[in-house]
Order: sequence, then C-alpha cells, then structure tokens
Amino acid sequence: MSADFTVAVTGDTVLTRRLSVHTEDRFLSLVKVLRQADVAFTHLETLIHDYDGPEVYPAAEGGWTWMRSPRFVVDELKWLGFDMVSHASNHALDYSYGGLLSTWKALDEGGLPYAGTGRNLGEARQPAYLDTGKGRVALVSMCSSFAIWARAGDARRDMKGRPGLNPLRFHYAADARTIGALKRLATQLGWWVTKTDKAWLFNPAGIHNTVYKFVESDKPGVHPIVDEDDAEDNLRSIRDARRQADYVLVHLHTHEWDPKGNLSIPAEFVPPFARACIDVGADVFIGEGSHAPLRGIEVYKNRPIFYD
Repeated sequence: MSADFTVAVTGDTVLTRRLSVHTEDRFLSLVKVLRQADVAFTHLETLIHDYDGPEVYPAAEGGWTWMRSPRFVVDELKWLGFDMVSHASNHALDYSYGGLLSTWKALDEGGLPYAGTGRNLGEARQPAYLDTGKGRVALVSMCSSFAIWARAGDARRDMKGRPGLNPLRFHYAADARTIGALKRLATQLGWWVTKTDKAWLFNPAGIHNTVYKFVESDKPGVHPIVDEDDAEDNLRSIRDARRQADYVLVHLHTHEWDPKGNLSIPAEFVPPFARACIDVGADVFIGEGSHAPLRGIEVYKNRPIFYD
C-alpha cells in the first residue's frame, strides 16, 4: 500500500440516532479523521428497515438481540465520512430475507458500497469496489460466528441460490482420547454419532442440519480448523480483488477466542488465515466483533492485521 494512501478503520457500527446534530470539538475531531482518509471503513452490524416491506420478520434466533436501524443511517454514515461497509455478521439475518433486501436497497440508493451478504453465495463472497482519486479499493467481508441457516447458498444451473452471509466456517481437530470422551457424552445425551472416512460427526437426534465435526488428530487437545472450502473460496475472492483493485481490505467478523487463554486472544484458526489473506493480496486484514479487550495488531509482510 502506498505511503500516501490512508485508510481509517473502525469496528462495529450500530447506529440508531442522528450524529450529524452534534458539534462538540472532540467528536468533530474524530469525524475529521474519517473524512480526511482516502477510504474510511466501518462494519455495519445492523439491518436497515422501518419494520415494513415484504418478508421483514424477526428471525427465530437473534444474535443476543435483533439489530435494526432507520433508513437515515446511510446519510449519517456518509456524513461521518465512511466510504464503504462490511456486512457479514451474526446479525445479518436478524429480520429474515426482507431485512436483507431492505438494507441492500438503502445502501444502493445511498451509494455506499458493501460486501459480505448477497442473494447467493457467489454474490456474498464477491468484493465490493470503490474508486478514489488515488486508486481503486476492494473489500471482501466474511463471518465465522453465525447461526448456520444464515449462510448464503450456492446457485445451481437449475436452482437459484439462497440469500445470506459469506461464511468462514470451522471445525475441530481432536486427539483420540478426546474423541472417545465426546462419543461417550453424545451417547449419554442421545445424540447421533456418525463416522465418515475423515471425521466424526455429532448431532442431536433427528436434527441432521445441526452437525458438529471433529477430525481425529495426533496433536493433543482440541484445535479449531478453518473449513477448507470456505477458506479457498474467500482466498479466491481476495485474489480476484487484487487483480481488479489497487488496494484490498479484508474483513472477518469473529466472536471466537482461544480457550487456552482469554477473550483477548483470537481463535487459533484466525492468525494463520489472516496471514494467508495477506499472502494472496490483502493490504489490510480487519478482524472485529469479539466484544473483548483489544486483541492486538500484527504486522505481517509490512501489512497490518487487526485482530480486533
């Protein structure tokens, strides 16, 4: 990234009131930072609607609560100086598909590029682009913390895809002793245990769409592993963005942490995946969403990785 190209990065935005009415000097000094950057980024952790429109229903599962913002927030975000937003998060389906459609409509009409959700998996994975006077900026947005039904689905030749978010799923590697303990506990709970060629699958009786996957490993303990398909597809999107843009931002909304430490330590699968994103063309990796103390910054190949 060029030394004279500046990026302002923030975490979650859950905006429900107007900020443009405030005139305090300290607040306006923060707004100035956003406005003076060549590109200012935030994560839109909400949906935009006024409880009307088709299919705007509160989902059966909300991410602690159901997030919603009025339509004027797009104008407020632009007034603040934000140029593009990520949208892949555990709240993206809080108001079903109607909430997604309403949000896209508001962002499109407001001219605010967004990435991370889409009408199918291909659209949710694809980069958003912003042209600036100093070059073109791309944004890829994904999420590792979500209800499984919220992920977007692939389109087929004979079937349209499913709207949703761009997922970065993960499963677990565990030693034989741990797998044995899991099998015994699952049996006591009345869960189904299925052995495949490469993994053990655990799910509540009759609920085959809620499956926990464990791969047996010689390494002691339990270790989360990023899903190979999701990782490769998202890395492909970053490669595409690298070819089409001068600067590439990559976003991951993640709540997971390393249980061997505390909330301030990212999940074990995040650092190697963040570095892989840099390897294939990302200029900045933006992890956020942990609701934890700051997780630190890594500089890898002269590129910043914000773990939260």
